[in-house]
Amino acid sequence: MPVQRGRLKSADERKIQFSYKTLIEEVDALDVIEGLFQEGVFTYDDLEEIKAKPTPRQRTILMLDKILKSGPGKAFEVFLKELKDYPHIVETLKQASSESEVEADSTWAWFDEVPEEVQLQKLDDANTSRVSSLIGSGWEKVLLRLDLTNVNISQEKSRHSSDIALVITNLLIRWRQKKGRSATIKCLVDTLKEVGLSECEVDVDGLKQVILNISSPVQTARPLVTSV
Repeated sequence: MPVQRGRLKSADERKIQFSYKTLIEEVDALDVIEGLFQEGVFTYDDLEEIKAKPTPRQRTILMLDKILKSGPGKAFEVFLKELKDYPHIVETLKQASSESEVEADSTWAWFDEVPEEVQLQKLDDANTSRVSSLIGSGWEKVLLRLDLTNVNISQEKSRHSSDIALVITNLLIRWRQKKGRSATIKCLVDTLKEVGLSECEVDVDGLKQVILNISSPVQTARPLVTSV
């Protein structure tokens, strides 16, 4: 199976960033890379390239660079498992994970109170435009996670280079058309949470107001049948 490439999940990237200095000073990649190769995170060429570096620091810097570019799959989980000889570093990475999750949970806790029937709705055009105006720097990462492409993004940027909110609106509409029923409010919020506020600016309070103002679908009452 080919090795998946692309950016690591944003949350996992932040965990490595949090412990980066400790990792490059204390970990020798030679203790870790064979497991990463065995689990399909690295190729054999990756293995040989890292081994060729003359110092532990250089090997670990290159290893981390490759992990950060190994795609949003299982790389971080495998990396944690292979750090078995460095339990204190595993604990540090897990602590970073816990702190990140607590922060995310408190920021987005209000969404759990939104009725499920609203969470599973799709945004209409008007609310898509409102939401787009609340997403700032880093928005491209959100759209890529929603399975749009760099080509899609470049096309919209070239058409509306002076109006980024319109670019985001059009791309969210394209996502909605592409994904159909699965392009829900919940999917969008989950993606914003996954990318994280450190990677993408979001006016969370403004988003909360937009979503809380969306009504639940009206249930059409069946007419009563009366006997004559």
